[in-house]
Parts: sequence; structure tokens; C-alpha cells
Amino acid sequence: MQVNNYGIATWLRRCARVCEEVAFCQSGKSPAMLDHDKKNIRHFIDALRAYRDYLEAEPEVPYPETHEDIYDIEDLQNFDLVENENVNDITHAFTKMYREVANSQSAKQAANILGFDVKAMELYFQQIENLMDNYVEDYTPLNLAQSSPRRANVKAGKRGATT
Repeated sequence: MQVNNYGIATWLRRCARVCEEVAFCQSGKSPAMLDHDKKNIRHFIDALRAYRDYLEAEPEVPYPETHEDIYDIEDLQNFDLVENENVNDITHAFTKMYREVANSQSAKQAANILGFDVKAMELYFQQIENLMDNYVEDYTPLNLAQSSPRRANVKAGKRGATT
């Protein structure tokens, strides 16, 4: 994939890392969301939101010589489903946001981020926060003894554990 907007490209690199971090988090192995994973997910949202706000606050600079520059971005993979449905839902939301921003009108312009793209990003953040606040915190873990494990365990990190 490619974009014309360097700011969007740098935001997308950060978002791709967040998608990976969530997809491979320790909570993926069980029906419970571990406290440190919940804290990390909230921190990831805050960091992505802050970087988006930084991009939004940049002055509008004309780029007459470089407005057609192209920046390669990761064609984000579909992550394997894990045992924890909440991790699957949150990974999906971050991945969907990544793809939407990568194909946004802001990504096609030389610089800056358009107000409606800022608003769309905010809605994705709110969707994840809503899941965390109104479901994960109150209704998990579920006792799924008869249907677990349903999927293979999450590897320890992207490459698996080394001994």
C-alpha cells in the first residue's frame, strides 16, 4: 500500500505496531483480559490519539515540489483468531481503523489531516474504549469450560518464546 501524506504514513506505522501488540498480547490465551494488557491498550489509544492531534495541529504548508511523493506503508495482515474474543474484537477494530486511514482522503493529500478523518479515527477509539468500559471490565472473564480451548495458544510474542 502507498500514501502521499508523510504524516499519515508515520501514524500508520505506529498503528500497525499497536495492531501487532494487541494481536500477540498475553491475554489472547485465556478468557480473561490481564490488567497490564488492558492498561497497554488504553495507553496505545492515548498515544495514537495524541499523535493524530499532533498531525492535526501542524500548520498547513504547501508542497509544490513534493506533493506527489509516495510513501510505502505496510499492507497489514489479517491476524489469526485467538482464544480471547475480546482480544479478537480489539485487534479487529485497530486493524479496521488502520485500513480506513490508509485509504482516507487525508492519506491522498500531501500533508495535514482532514477534520472528517480526525472524527472517524475518534469514533474507532471510542468503539474500543466502549468495549473495554462496558463489556470487558464488567462481564469477563466468562467461564467457558465446555468450549475452551477453541483455538491454538498465542505464541509468546511475534516469534515465539526462545529457550
